[in-house]
Amino acid sequence: MHLTLAFGIAILIATLVASYMQASAGLEALSRVALTNLHTDHVDQLRLHMAQAQSISRGYAITRDPEYLDRFNATARVIRDDIQSISADIKDEIAIDRLVKTALESVAYMEIQIRRATRGETQEKQSVLHSSRIMARYAAEHRAVRRTLTMQNMIDVRQSVTSFRQTQIVTVVLAVAALVLLLLAITENQKQYRLRRKINQMLVAEKDNLERMVSDRTAELTTLASYLTEVRETE
Repeated sequence: MHLTLAFGIAILIATLVASYMQASAGLEALSRVALTNLHTDHVDQLRLHMAQAQSISRGYAITRDPEYLDRFNATARVIRDDIQSISADIKDEIAIDRLVKTALESVAYMEIQIRRATRGETQEKQSVLHSSRIMARYAAEHRAVRRTLTMQNMIDVRQSVTSFRQTQIVTVVLAVAALVLLLLAITENQKQYRLRRKINQMLVAEKDNLERMVSDRTAELTTLASYLTEVRETE
């Protein structure tokens, strides 16, 4: 009985540890999902700000309106902040490095165009085409990074779902094991109760038997004593 209980407790402990590990893995995967979503948001914000900077720079080249210049400078600062956040958050990713490099190249070329427009130079068609090619390359790299992050997100979600499903299975196994141990304990207690009851019955029967034997011996001794007394009196 003790060995069975010890073995059962060991199984329960092992199952609990496995359940904890599976749940931890699921939570870790969910944390990675949240982090990947944050990275995706940063990348998308950079894409939006890059498009705004391109539109503003073209507007300034056409109108020479100082308001466009102020807006471009503010947007360029935001873009550099975005790039700094992305570089700090997403490391060891070749696609991210290319994306950041192209974004910086595009902003630098926009700034050159802004300075030329400020000096009153006419924007050449070749410059516009070159700027468009850089932005097209940036857009392609953005899509590649987006696909990578989306795939990573899907992998993490699947891992999280798998971990929680395994946790459910482990929980069911734990419940079944606990039920089996409970049934074993109840069965063993019933066996011990029946055994104790049988032993008590045997002890009671043996006690009654001894009492009868003592009573019989006492009666025999009493009869013998009476007989001896009568014999002495007769003599």
